[in-house]
Amino acid sequence: MPELISAQPEVGGDTLFASQVEAYNRLSPEFKKRLEGLRAVHSAFEQAESSRRRGGIVRREPILTEVDDIFPFSITR
Repeated sequence: MPELISAQPEVGGDTLFASQVEAYNRLSPEFKKRLEGLRAVHSAFEQAESSRRRGGIVRREPILTEVDDIFPFSITR
């Protein structure tokens, strides 16, 4: 039987767990090829600036993080 992509605990809130490994394994070879060489960039600059514009607080100064080992490397480590 194939592994479930998502599962929900029997009790608790609306928490849902997803297997990124299984989701990747189910992609077509053509789609996996499109993912090769991609880089992920994570930044909270937009959220911080939006908070500042509204007079809100910024709990910590944002940083820019680049990840260059996207699928399949990061999901199999």
